[in-house]
Order: sequence, then C-alpha cells, then structure tokens
Amino acid sequence: MQPGDLLDLDITAAAHGGVFVARHENRVVFVPDAIPGERVRVTLTDTRKASFWRGDVVEVLDASPHRRPHVWSAADVSVAPADRPGGADFGHIALDHQRELKAEVVRDALRRFARYEVPVTMEAAAAGEEQDAADGTGWRTRVSLHVDGAGRVGPYAARSHRVIPVDE
Repeated sequence: MQPGDLLDLDITAAAHGGVFVARHENRVVFVPDAIPGERVRVTLTDTRKASFWRGDVVEVLDASPHRRPHVWSAADVSVAPADRPGGADFGHIALDHQRELKAEVVRDALRRFARYEVPVTMEAAAAGEEQDAADGTGWRTRVSLHVDGAGRVGPYAARSHRVIPVDE
C-alpha cells in the first residue's frame, strides 16, 4: 500500500496525541478525526514504517452516536484533510465522551508503561472555574500560530509545517 491509497477501517480505540487506532491486516493505522466504534474511509498518508501507518479520514461511513459537528468548522471532517488545521483534536466528539476517551488513554498508558491498574476519571473544571460553553470551548491552555512566507497567519496543518489561514 502507498500514500494516497484508500482503506475502509473500523476504529477500535483512542491513542495518545489526539489520534485513533484501526488495524489493516494486523498493522496499526493511526487516524485523526474518528471515534472508536466508527467505520471510516481513510486515505493513507504515511506507509514508511513496518509497525504502523498513518491516514486521514475522508468519509465517515458509520458514525458514532457521540459524533457532533466539529466545534471549529475549519477542522471538520467535511474539509479536505490537507486543509484542516491541527488542533481541537476531539472537537467532533460529545464532551462527556471526550472525557471518557481521555481517561482510557491515561489508563492504557499506566497499564502499559507502569504496569499499574488504577481508576481514572476526567471531570469538568471545578465550580467557579467551569468553562463558559457547554461544549467545552470556553477556554484554552495554549494556541500556536505561525506566519508563512506570504504573511498568512494560522496554525499548521496536522503533521506538517504548512500554515492554514483561519479567521475563527
């Protein structure tokens, strides 16, 4: 398989770094913009490593009940993968389910690397610090913007150094 090839994949888990896990012929494929339980059409973007590949969702074939319109329209799965800005990796997932997935990523890391089983929960910010919006967009901890050679300002496209101009 080569970059640009299309695969239909079943997403099985969340992984560290805002990506999700699928498998093709026993090889892991890391895919952003998906949700465990979904079936998605993916265009392969990186097939250099024997242990895993990377791909981008180009179509959601069977959507999760936790999928919602992305909180940042520029990053929605309806936008061509090359034109999606990086960031807001879980913005297409209902807020309560985002917390469940993030807790599972932490549990998995503790289990794999520390061989430690511990209950993990993710909760909303403490009373008085709660974000303003019910969708969790009332605050950010950081933003990275860049300027390209033409003077356009924006975040990089995911896994690249290409500036995506945005106005929201």
